Amino acid sequence: LLDTRVYPRPCTAAGERACIRRAPARSSLVSLRGGEAAVPAGGSGGESFIAQQWNRYLTALTDRPIPTKMASAAVLSGLGDLIAQYIEGAGATGFAMKRFIVLVAVNVIYIAPLLHCWYGLFERIVHKMMKLKEGTWKATLSLLCFDQLLNAPTTIAGFFTVFAIANTVADAVTGVPFAGFGALADSVMGKLRVEYVGALITNWQVWVLPQLFNFAVVPSQLRVGFANIVAIVWNVILSIIANR
Repeated sequence: LLDTRVYPRPCTAAGERACIRRAPARSSLVSLRGGEAAVPAGGSGGESFIAQQWNRYLTALTDRPIPTKMASAAVLSGLGDLIAQYIEGAGATGFAMKRFIVLVAVNVIYIAPLLHCWYGLFERIVHKMMKLKEGTWKATLSLLCFDQLLNAPTTIAGFFTVFAIANTVADAVTGVPFAGFGALADSVMGKLRVEYVGALITNWQVWVLPQLFNFAVVPSQLRVGFANIVAIVWNVILSIIANR
């Protein structure tokens, strides 16, 4: 029988340049996984369970970035509210399921997609419009300024608005009569007057140093994920502020 398989041509001295040109470039995903040696041929190979799940997460971030970030936000914001309810002593009065669902919904529907868009916009402004090279201190500080002076004030204001709307929807589902759009607007404005400035200052206290690390060290694909981890602490604070 004839062997009809096609074998790759070996690189010879004469064809060395052509072989180099055919060699695939290292992808950012492979780099994030720890290099080519960390991704054995044929799949998981000798990887640990944690390494396999980490690689799946990175693949999902590349293939489906927004749904993956929304799922991460759901898990971490839910954990934040669980901790907040424990701190407030919810165990004595029972677990507040509606509060838990509302905070998770706000993070999934509002926070995660908005952060994805903000980070993408800031990357384009800093690296393409301002021509600042990634990894330099000018680029890092520029990203931090955009994040804390533009993203934080608008996102927190929007949070109180979306949170009030989500609470109203949850009340309607559970049979609480809708008081009207005027009452809803008054509730949002009252919350902003009382809580907004304090929440913004607390945001800067919690976020400035982690975001400096985020923009300086963490690859752009993972920045929302890193922010979500830090947001466990922030969600505890925000859950207490939003529900008091």
